[in-house]
This record gives sequence, C-alpha cells and structure tokens, in this order.
Amino acid sequence: MTAKRKTLKQIREDHEVETERAFQKGREHQKLIQDHQPDPVQEILNKREKHYGVYKEHTRITQHLKDDMCDSPNWNILTSDQKETLEMVAHKIGRILNGDPNFIDSWDDIMGYVKLTTNIIKERS
Repeated sequence: MTAKRKTLKQIREDHEVETERAFQKGREHQKLIQDHQPDPVQEILNKREKHYGVYKEHTRITQHLKDDMCDSPNWNILTSDQKETLEMVAHKIGRILNGDPNFIDSWDDIMGYVKLTTNIIKERS
C-alpha cells in the first residue's frame, strides 16, 4: 500500500492546526501557573491580620474612638496636626485592642506621632 502524499496546502493547514494546539496548551499551562501563584496583596493582608486582628473589627473599634474624639468639647479648636495625630493614635489603639497588644511597632508608632505634634507645638510657641 502506498502512502498518499499531502499537498502543500494540506501541510500548511496541518501546521496551523498543530501550532494553534500548541499555543492553546501554552495558554492553559500559563493559566494554571497564574492560578497557583500567591496573591502578593493577600499575603500582606494575611500578615497584617496576624498583628492587628480582623480588619472589620479594627475599623469598628477605631471609628468609635474617633467619633468620641470628634464629639469632645475641644475638637474644633485643635489644629490639623493635632487632630491627625489623635486620629492616628486612635488607629494604633484600635490595632492594639483588636490585635496583638505586644506588637511593639504599634506602640512605637504612637510615640512617633505624638513626638511629631509636640515638635510642631514647640515650634509654634
């Protein structure tokens, strides 16, 4: 039995089909790789949750603290730097109350914000 010879057109068509199959396999392989790649943002969020607790609860605590500050008699006479420092301190307190109270960075951050504002107050005096 003799083998039937393919025409040039058939060879090209076969090549196109094989090329498309190879590209499709490559795309499928790339998708599998991407699907199994860790999400860098989620990794950061997971790490932060270990230190600061569940974000939704942190926001609840922090917003209550900030609401109480805004309702205080002196809030409207504070300068923007004083307000911002108090809000950032409330944010850090919320993290401490909701997360790891022994995470030293939270305490250091509070001291840093307070120091910035005391420096500004001294400059104004």
